Amino acid sequence: YCQVTARLQVKTVSNATFVDVLTADVILLGSAVYNANTHPSVQQWIDEQWDLHQLRRSGRIQIGGAFVTAGGFSAGQEGTLQSLLQTMMVFGFVIVGGDTWESPFGVAAITGEAPFMSYRQPQQKQEQGASYFSKMCYLKPGERISPMFLDQARGLGARAVRVAQTLKTNIDC
Repeated sequence: YCQVTARLQVKTVSNATFVDVLTADVILLGSAVYNANTHPSVQQWIDEQWDLHQLRRSGRIQIGGAFVTAGGFSAGQEGTLQSLLQTMMVFGFVIVGGDTWESPFGVAAITGEAPFMSYRQPQQKQEQGASYFSKMCYLKPGERISPMFLDQARGLGARAVRVAQTLKTNIDC
């Protein structure tokens, strides 16, 4: 019998180290979308902290995934997700997407465009032919990210852990 355990750590570029990257079984890399690119602070952290040769020589199988926040639809989120995933692939990560068809490349949360920035839900009365977004899209007071995107993020995390546990069980046990 072999038991695989997991421990979650949430880090920012200001407190994450290369040792954290080197020793993790799963890395979910996130960034704000900045002019349709990875935020400069995240890219600088990767460029300055990550050691390509040391990660590749470690021989470890690591799972990678990505998430981003973007101000609006078509604001560069898929390109930024792809950039993060490609970077992780260069460093040898095995990439996973989310657990539903809505998040195949990772999770992209919209934070600055309606309805995802609005605390007000539409009136019940609808004009002829008008349709509104699901109630789950609208923020409640105090929320910064729609529950819809948080559900997708939890799905991405759960899938990445399942893949890592499966690989680790098959290799270590």
